[in-house]
Amino acid sequence: MLAATMSNVPVAGGDADFGRVLDGPWLMLTVLVAVAVGVLTFGQRVATLRRRGGAQRRRPEFDLKTAEFDAVPVTRISDAKDGPVHCVGVIASSTQVMGRGRGCVWMNRAEGRRETAVAADLVMLRDASGQLGIENLESARVIAPKDSDDAPHDSVSLYIGDRVQVLGHFRTEHHGEEPDPAEHVYGCVGSDAPVQIRVLERGDVGDNNRSTLNHNGEQTR
Repeated sequence: MLAATMSNVPVAGGDADFGRVLDGPWLMLTVLVAVAVGVLTFGQRVATLRRRGGAQRRRPEFDLKTAEFDAVPVTRISDAKDGPVHCVGVIASSTQVMGRGRGCVWMNRAEGRRETAVAADLVMLRDASGQLGIENLESARVIAPKDSDDAPHDSVSLYIGDRVQVLGHFRTEHHGEEPDPAEHVYGCVGSDAPVQIRVLERGDVGDNNRSTLNHNGEQTR
């Protein structure tokens, strides 16, 4: 698919014209399209699996042993191997966002049951080395500060731009052919068992809402 996309980039003339194309905006456009294709392919696979599960798909139980992965050294996404993983990165994108005006990808009432959580089908986590997909986010154990807004009920949420710690079972699944390896998707978590996500720092949402959690999950300013 990537090769077909690149074949449609207009290149007229010889090597000189080709060089001008690479030096111009077409290079950036090609890179952006390649990134989008990789994430879209991964997202389509998730959507297909969910449709196959249909109405019979149930939320798997969270295994408290997953929280013990905190003792596993932090791994760069590009270096992650199949099995327990401890990654730190920024929520970069998702297949859906919810109507809270700040790119919300997961929400629940404070201290609510997992069954009441709603979430995007697929969320992408990024660090300096690459990206991974987070599946079944609605089943995750999320440790996050309470939202500061005028909602009638206390709520907790995850937002695009949040810096988070992710503990879970990693499954290798490499997508991406673009030149920059940091744009590749290297695998996913959450497909085999629910993950734990702890907000380390909120994205830039304003001083009134900026907060972090310490190692014990206590809200700080």
